[in-house]
Amino acid sequence: MNECHAVLARNLKGKPPMSDICGRKGRRWLAALELAPDESEAVARALREVDFLDSEIALIESELAAQALGCQRRSVG
Repeated sequence: MNECHAVLARNLKGKPPMSDICGRKGRRWLAALELAPDESEAVARALREVDFLDSEIALIESELAAQALGCQRRSVG
């Protein structure tokens, strides 16, 4: 997310009109910006990284939930 904000600052685009530039509205707003090709690629790369990290976090949270439920079942039964 910091990389996206850095691109905006470098290109004098100002503060985004939404709080989450990696959300749906933010991504639409970013896609509509006129940026140099290298800056557009930097934004795209940063968003791919956010997507990857979000999926990793979801996987870890799912594993933790399964472990927690397993511990609860053993202590109850």
